[in-house]
Amino acid sequence: MGHPELEKGIIDHLAAAGLEVNPIEAFQFLKLNGQQFRLDVRPFLQGRHFNGSLEDLGRLAAHLRLVHGALA
Repeated sequence: MGHPELEKGIIDHLAAAGLEVNPIEAFQFLKLNGQQFRLDVRPFLQGRHFNGSLEDLGRLAAHLRLVHGALA
């Protein structure tokens, strides 16, 4: 189930630092057939396939550097 309040706090912090994130707009816990689920409401993101090139890897590393800097 995770900790949606903590996750939302981290995402909001990253957004405030100017990073592109997929924000959690709302969340709700649901129980169905004896199992508990969490429903997150987020904007739809159009993704793309990571092609494994050095250029893609460099973009990922640069973004992670920004994320780690914002979380420090």
